Amino acid sequence: MTCTLAAFALASSMTTAVAQPMGPGPRGFGWDMGPGMMMGPGMMDHGMYRRMCGPGAAGFAEWRVDRLEEIVKPTETQRGKFDELKAASAKAAEAMRSACPSEVPLTMPGRLAAMEKRMDATLQAVKTVKPALDAFYATLDTEQKARLDSNSGPRRFWRWRDR
Repeated sequence: MTCTLAAFALASSMTTAVAQPMGPGPRGFGWDMGPGMMMGPGMMDHGMYRRMCGPGAAGFAEWRVDRLEEIVKPTETQRGKFDELKAASAKAAEAMRSACPSEVPLTMPGRLAAMEKRMDATLQAVKTVKPALDAFYATLDTEQKARLDSNSGPRRFWRWRDR
């Protein structure tokens, strides 16, 4: 279970999109279809598009794998499985970047289609990363697993927001 969640978190973090706080739009909660919105406040506006698909998203997956290496400190015997995880992460990140449209679609159906494509790419990224993560995780000793699985402290890895 931990590996599945970790694979999902790694795949999800391959972009820099962060959750937008939900709140009422100009006309209250509900289906506010203002400019840049898909289905409600904060949904696929230009800012979210830039975080998911902009140049700043490039290299984010590599940063996460580097952070993983810093926390776990793989041994020489674990290095091969770690390198496989690193390669799978890079492949998944590239697939997610290729799922980005060249610009935010102007129509609601276009934005929905773009989000569907992005979600499909995220699922494929999880399927790409999970076997490599499972194999690497299986090589870790108890102490390394404890550091990786920690939910607190400065070494916490799977933060949903790193700010």
